[in-house]
Parts: sequence; structure tokens; C-alpha cells
Amino acid sequence: MPKSSNLLAERGIEVRLGDSLAHRAVDRESADLVFADPPYLLSGNGARGCKAGRWADIDKGAWDQFLGFDDALQFHRRWLANTAMMLKPSGALWCTTTRHSLGAILFTLQGTGWRVINCGTWCKPNAPPQLSCRALTHSTEQLIWAAPPHAGRARYRFNDREMRERFGGGKQVRDWWVLPAETGNKKVHTGHPTQKPVALLERILACSTLAGDLVVDPFVGSGTTGVAAARRGCRFVGVDNDRRYVRMATARIAAELA
Repeated sequence: MPKSSNLLAERGIEVRLGDSLAHRAVDRESADLVFADPPYLLSGNGARGCKAGRWADIDKGAWDQFLGFDDALQFHRRWLANTAMMLKPSGALWCTTTRHSLGAILFTLQGTGWRVINCGTWCKPNAPPQLSCRALTHSTEQLIWAAPPHAGRARYRFNDREMRERFGGGKQVRDWWVLPAETGNKKVHTGHPTQKPVALLERILACSTLAGDLVVDPFVGSGTTGVAAARRGCRFVGVDNDRRYVRMATARIAAELA
């Protein structure tokens, strides 16, 4: 076993190769929190956007190809069903998305018995400009927080006092979070095009976990969730179907623990 994998194992952290739609990362009803950053399905058909202030190809790869409405809905149904099996009745799901998939995810959650706790907004003050000048600048992503389907009252954790003290100046924290996105040379790892800021995941874990809890990320990507979990003292399992990202995430989390 590589040295980095040994280091992670000692802390109850693992990153593995697997299909997020079929691979149950942990035993049934054993995860305290699942954070998911599923593909936004925006690539294909010559997708173009802003990079460094100029038009550029933003096709992220086959994993982000638009599937058509019916196939996209089936995609979200599959990973959400897998997530529901992994979560404890007292667990919760946090999911990032944009308007492109928001409707499909909410439709699936509400149609399969989940309880949507909040649908918040992550506002990015450093969002790239809208080069076409034919729409408002895209500067937000949605944050869905949901409790898994089960009989009786939802039992999810909410660390209200910690959230007030750390992020609310003593007041209740609102569902509007202003945090810069990772862009350009600010990225710790530029090999993944959709890396989320650690500050975003630290806030999510502060909201919904305690040290020792088991956090699962079925689309681990660059490993940001694992870094935040390590800082929180949580156990962590991340899954990705791309070996490059499994290696990247493993190395990044190991560097955080070193």
C-alpha cells in the first residue's frame, strides 16, 4: 500500500475508484453525511465560456456531457437512490448544483420521500464576466440540504450554535453564502475543472457533522471534501470513476494530514 494510503487509513480516510451510480461506498445506513457535487451536464455541442476574460472551450469531458432530459433525470435518480441507502436515518445530504440540474434534483428528492431542509445559494464575488452581454452574469450555485426518506420525524443534525458563532456573528446563519470560487492560479490543483473551495466544505461540515462522523463523497474529484473532513476530524470515503482524480485526491488529502 502506498505511504499516502497508509496515512489516510490511519485516520479513517479512503479514496477509491468506483462508479458513483452503482458503487455503494459504505455499508447501508452507515454514513452521517453525504456531500455530492455531481456533474452539471453542461459540456458537449461546442460548449464555450469565459476563461481568463476570453472566450474558450469549456468542455470538461465525457463525464459532463449533456444526456438529454430523460437520461439526466435517470442519472440523478440513480445516484440519489444510492445515497439514500448509505445514509443513516439521522444523516443528511448536501449537494451543489446550478439551474441546469436544480429542477431535476429537487423533483427527484421530493418524489422519493426526501425532506428538503434548505435550498441555499453560494454567491461567488469573483465569478467570470458574461462575455455575450446577453444575460446576467452567472455568479451563483445552489446548495441543497436534505434529510433521507424514512418513517417519522427527520432526525438530521444541525449545529446551530457553532454556525452562529463561526459564521453568523452570533446571529442565525442565512441561506446565502458569499465565498470566492477557486479560479486560475488560486487553485491548489488545476487538474480538476470544478474544484470547490475548502471554505465551502468546511461550512457544510460545521453545519452537519461532529468529529468522528463518517462523510462520503460519491464524486470526489480533486478531494476538497476529504481535506475538509480531515480538518474536522471526520472519517471519510471518497469515490471517483477516474483514476487521475483518485490519485490527485489521495495525494492532496495526505498532504493535508502530513
